[in-house]
Amino acid sequence: MRAQIYGRPQQEVAACAALSARYPDDPALRLALAHSQLRASDYAAALTAAEAALELDPRDPQATLARAEALTYLERFDEAATALAEAEALYDRLGLLSGTARVAELRGDLEFSRGRLASAMEYYGAAAKLFQATGRPVRGARAEKARADVQLKLGDLTAAVATYRRIEPTFREAGFYAAVVEMLSSLGGALYLEGRLEDAERTLRAALDEARKLDNRALMLAPMLTLANLLGYSGRSAEARPLADEILELGRELRDREAPFFARTLLGSDALHTGDLARAQRIFRRMIHEADDAGSAEWRAYALVALAGTLLAAEKTGPALEALDEAIAINERLGLAVDLGYALALRGRVRAELGEAARAIEDLDRAEEIATQDETPLGDLEDTVRATRGWAALLEAQWERADEVLAPLVEPQREPPSASVAMTALIGNAYALSRLGRSDAAIALAERAASHEQAGALERLAGQLCLADIAARRAAVPTAPSSVEIEAQRVLERAVDWGLPLTRARAGALLLSHRAGRAPRTLRQHARDGLRDYLHEVPSERRAFVRRRWDVSAVEQVLNAEH
Repeated sequence: MRAQIYGRPQQEVAACAALSARYPDDPALRLALAHSQLRASDYAAALTAAEAALELDPRDPQATLARAEALTYLERFDEAATALAEAEALYDRLGLLSGTARVAELRGDLEFSRGRLASAMEYYGAAAKLFQATGRPVRGARAEKARADVQLKLGDLTAAVATYRRIEPTFREAGFYAAVVEMLSSLGGALYLEGRLEDAERTLRAALDEARKLDNRALMLAPMLTLANLLGYSGRSAEARPLADEILELGRELRDREAPFFARTLLGSDALHTGDLARAQRIFRRMIHEADDAGSAEWRAYALVALAGTLLAAEKTGPALEALDEAIAINERLGLAVDLGYALALRGRVRAELGEAARAIEDLDRAEEIATQDETPLGDLEDTVRATRGWAALLEAQWERADEVLAPLVEPQREPPSASVAMTALIGNAYALSRLGRSDAAIALAERAASHEQAGALERLAGQLCLADIAARRAAVPTAPSSVEIEAQRVLERAVDWGLPLTRARAGALLLSHRAGRAPRTLRQHARDGLRDYLHEVPSERRAFVRRRWDVSAVEQVLNAEH
């Protein structure tokens, strides 16, 4: 019992296995072993133990339920459905409504595992009502939480948050602190999606503190993972990395496959944050293979979106679009509204980069609809869509429109919560203001971007390139050494090191333009080769459109003038 309370499943399994070996003809001990193995995520062993219990007592509905649960997690869904039907028939014969409630709850788990979220919600709701009817409010509250977790995935934050807050007293009054931790972890995730990052962080740290007080290592995983994601997304990669390492260690200890999978996103994001694009791509590609090995379409979509973001950062727009097309198709099929919204917003950015303005707007409109479909909007997704709309206007050389959209996002009193949104807005608005002739205001924004504490290495590099671009447009007479040369030379060196072809081309073109007749041939080579490598990753049918983009056409104009 102590091993179960404190989340030490391997100790619990060892104790139950020893008792089962000592009393091999006791079905209750076989069933206890099956339950402990389920908690230890050893589903194949749990199935064996449940079937051994059924051999000793074929009419035990609890053993049939344990078998159904193991089959569900082994993704033998049809067999699990048959086992649940058998268990329901046994409970009906016995007249045990509490057993029927448990069957409904497990049917919710089965439907959830199959990706049938609407059906899962119905079963969890039915289970909650049945548990309440049998005088088991805590079990009812757990079923309600499971239903709220599905609502969270579907983007219904208002209903999910209301449920979490309503069931918390039930768990606390019962002294069921493990459920309190789970509830706080889910609530923190909901607040995160709302864009209330300070409240989310406070809630997740409270959940993690509760889990540590219980010394329950299994309970630590969920709040730790969400907290680490929040920190990484906010640009606090140094704080997220130790949590990611701890999650990986815990996952190995507890034989949990899900948490380590998602923790690898943090490692990939950390690599991206430091400019190690090759390592980030390796991590996300490995996650795709892991998702395929686990047979999880949801995991595959998640990893594809992460990879696409890295490919976009690496200025490989064609491969990024391919990854997003597949991820969006999966999320649409599974009905994962929140994940779909973020994938659509990212594809809108990629399509804008490829000159597909109309299709980019379609994606952004759909993402915005998802973000605002509930009474409580997905605040961070809303900001992401707005920033991307501004950047899309910039790529179309619509300077006034870009300024109009991005200016509200860069007001000091209204700093966007995520570092990526902040940097997109700051740099995009700086370029727009520069083109509108407002150089001083543009430089102020570009300097904020280049020195942003929470920005990653690539984002700060983009801020430095923006500064060089503004300085080049502002300088009437070339000077040496000028701010243009200093900034552009730094950017060029990093772009070569990190393999950023368009950034390399733009920095080289800036230096060519500024130095005029005294420019070495290597600069022309950097500009030409960088542009060639960038266009190589653009789908062939989009290259003519991309060439008319403001930042690409500027490079070609400089090269043509030099030639």
